[in-house]
Amino acid sequence: MVVVNYTQCSRDLFGDDTLANDPDLVRTPEYAIITACWFWYKNQLNAICDQGDIVLLSKRINGGTIGLEDRIKHWNDALDVFES
Repeated sequence: MVVVNYTQCSRDLFGDDTLANDPDLVRTPEYAIITACWFWYKNQLNAICDQGDIVLLSKRINGGTIGLEDRIKHWNDALDVFES
């Protein structure tokens, strides 16, 4: 799955296999942010956030719900910041 994501992301963003050929690029700040944004957009995660469905969001990002309780705490903390 990871190789597929790297390949598809690279092709979508750059029109080539740059990231598949050198996946360590994603560790750099520049590539980390653009690939994270690509993943968010590609998986339509804004719609899930707008619904407030943190369980589905966690499954889409992480494939499961390990650490969900902590994630919910941070979710609620972030909402408090944005609402103040």
